[in-house]
Amino acid sequence: LQGRRLGSCAILSHLTSYHFEVNPTGTAQMREITELTKNSYLGADQAILTFDVDANLESEFNWNCHQLWVYVVASYTTPKNARNEVVIWDKCIEDVDEAKFSETVQNKYPLRDEFTLLRGANITLSFRYRQQPITGIVYEKRLGETSFVAPEEYFRAKSG
Repeated sequence: LQGRRLGSCAILSHLTSYHFEVNPTGTAQMREITELTKNSYLGADQAILTFDVDANLESEFNWNCHQLWVYVVASYTTPKNARNEVVIWDKCIEDVDEAKFSETVQNKYPLRDEFTLLRGANITLSFRYRQQPITGIVYEKRLGETSFVAPEEYFRAKSG
């Protein structure tokens, strides 16, 4: 009986969180490709990107929001794989005070293509996030997208 009461309270609590109006914004805008090289150890193309991440996710926080996992996905197609999606940057937001930010960042995780088909690829960066509620369902939301074409030739960043 006590388990049913607790379950009923959790369901009712989750349902009340749908009454909050949310109007999140988020983008990932490409700045530059810092490097496009062939990783000799893995035999794969590898890119290092610099991009701007701007977001206002304050409206996602209510009494039922535990945290937000924010991430940028690089997507592209090649003759070998119809769909390539790579998380290249992420951030965990645990408080409403952290939910509005604007940063210039480099990818935390390398953008790699195992078949060396990254050169000349049309790549889309998309800003996504998942809300982890205290009770309820975790879901993904997609906000802004931007596209660019990778260079045709390998190059390394100039040091100094």
